[in-house]
Amino acid sequence: MPIPSLFVFCGFLFLLHFILKYLSGFYAFDKPDHRKHHIRPISQIGGLTFSFLFLAVYFINLIPPWLLIGGLLSLLLGALDDNFDVTWQLKLLAQLSLVVFLAYTFWDRFAQVSFYNYIFNVTQPVLLAVFT
Repeated sequence: MPIPSLFVFCGFLFLLHFILKYLSGFYAFDKPDHRKHHIRPISQIGGLTFSFLFLAVYFINLIPPWLLIGGLLSLLLGALDDNFDVTWQLKLLAQLSLVVFLAYTFWDRFAQVSFYNYIFNVTQPVLLAVFT
């Protein structure tokens, strides 16, 4: 019997609240500088919540592999930015490279996008334009 998506989401959200509360004292503090709006260091590990959710829904076959790859690589880029102060130009280049890589790798794998009970037929150039 499949596990309802909402149950998985709520369970992981509850569990990750405590995990992230523990990790936030040791990892990924965003320190204020001339570009930031805050005045004291704050935790920047919110992306970990989404990575655990991506993994959970991938293993119960609710998302395709290209979405998992894109999400985890974006998480890695965010973690690098939190710890090494990556410039916006490098982040933009990395994100555009990720889009090109995923589009090239999974170009002919699908011709539709489904959203709940709606199915949209789209061409690959439209998908590339939307996700870029």
